[in-house]
Parts: sequence; C-alpha cells; structure tokens
Amino acid sequence: MPTFVDKLEKRLGRYAISNLTFWIMVGQIAIWGFGLFTNFPVESLALDPSKVIQGEVWRIFTFLLEPPMARISLWLILIWYIFYFFGSTLEKEWGEFRYNLFILVGVLCTVIGGMLTLLIPIAGGYPLSNGYLLTSPMLAFAILFPNFEIRVYFILPVKMKWIAVFTLAAWFFGAGNNPFSWVLIFGALANIMLFFGKSFIQGQQAKKRSNRFHREREAEAAEPFHRCVICGKTDLDDRDMEFAYQDGKGYCRDHWDEMDK
Repeated sequence: MPTFVDKLEKRLGRYAISNLTFWIMVGQIAIWGFGLFTNFPVESLALDPSKVIQGEVWRIFTFLLEPPMARISLWLILIWYIFYFFGSTLEKEWGEFRYNLFILVGVLCTVIGGMLTLLIPIAGGYPLSNGYLLTSPMLAFAILFPNFEIRVYFILPVKMKWIAVFTLAAWFFGAGNNPFSWVLIFGALANIMLFFGKSFIQGQQAKKRSNRFHREREAEAAEPFHRCVICGKTDLDDRDMEFAYQDGKGYCRDHWDEMDK
C-alpha cells in the first residue's frame, strides 16, 4: 500500500533537486570564498530570528549555505567531506525526492523552532547554526548502516552506531538549559523521527513479541511433558524414565502393571 511519502513523490518527485548535498557543499565553499577574499557579510546568511521579523526573510533559506568556519583548515575540509559522503550515500539509498524531503523537514523544523525562540524573554537576537541540521545525514546513515566502520583520525576503526550515540550524548549534555540548542536539536532530529520513527516503533513492538514468545517457550519447556498418575513422577524428574498411556492417563515404567487394573 503506498505511503504518504510515496504519494508525495509521485506528485512532486520531478521537482527534486539532484545531488542536493553537492550543491549545498558548493554553496558553502563559494560563500566561504567570498567571505575570505571579499567583504561579503557571511553573517547576513545566518538564521537570526530577530532579523527575519525585521524583513531579512532570505535568512530562512540561506542559513543552509553558511559555511562552518571562516578560515581554511584541514578540519573545514573534513567537515565538507563527511557531509558530502553521508548525504550523497543517503540520496543514492533513498532517491532524490526522499532525500530532498529529509533535508526540507529539518530546515522547516529548525526555522519554526527558531522563530518560536522570539517568545523566550532573552535580550538580543541569537543566530542559529546549521551544524546540527547538517549532521542529521550522518545520524540517518548510522541508523541504516550501524555496523559500517570509519577510521577516527584515519587510525581507530569505530562503528557508526557508536559515533551516533556519542554525537547524541554530546548534544544532549551540551545543550543544558540553553533553549536555542534544544531548538537546533529538535530541527536536526525531526526528520530522523519522520523517516525512522515508524520503523523504530515497529521494531520495539516486534522485539516485545519476540521476548514474549521466548518467555512462553521457556515456560512450556519448564513444564513436564509426561506425568505418572500413580506416583506423580515426571520426565523432568528422571530423563531416562519411560512412560506409557492408557485412556489418556500416563504411567511411568515403575507402574505399568497398574495400567490394566
């Protein structure tokens, strides 16, 4: 049966942007170059809710293109490489439309959450980073390929599931009481829940059914299969004991002579 996403893809699939990860990365590199070699105000692209309500509405679209750093470094190149690797792999796995939808949901939730922070009585604006959102492809990759190994610092092999756990732990502990950090975490995980929430719930239900089945089998295994109606001895009391039945009643070998009485 077609899902809601299947129906959306059928109607809107032709509008999906091909190689979306690549174009986001190229856009960030271009903006980084403009900021480094010209007077281009990179900060004008950031998602600043207070500036958005003042009329700078382009920020709700351009914050994805804000580069992670202002200066060139190996770390900056590594960030772009990691984002491209995970994002392009998801696009190949899901298809262009579903990956576009994944990023779009994260963007919408981040923007909505960011605008809601204006209701929090904190003086001054607070630009919101795209770092959490652009990490969500890595988390999705870890769910799809939990045992895939990458080499941390090009040496230590670590499975993706542990990298995802460490990332989430760092997010949650690092957020503390900062509402802005929780907004960004919400935006980064909303698309994860949309794409994997149902599978997670079904997986938990299947796990419960499996555990219940094993408990029932264990309970059945703990019950004797044979029981003597005379002495009450069972096959669990003596594994070598032989039993015979007459009229639906069980008799151990020691009481077979009682069967015809």
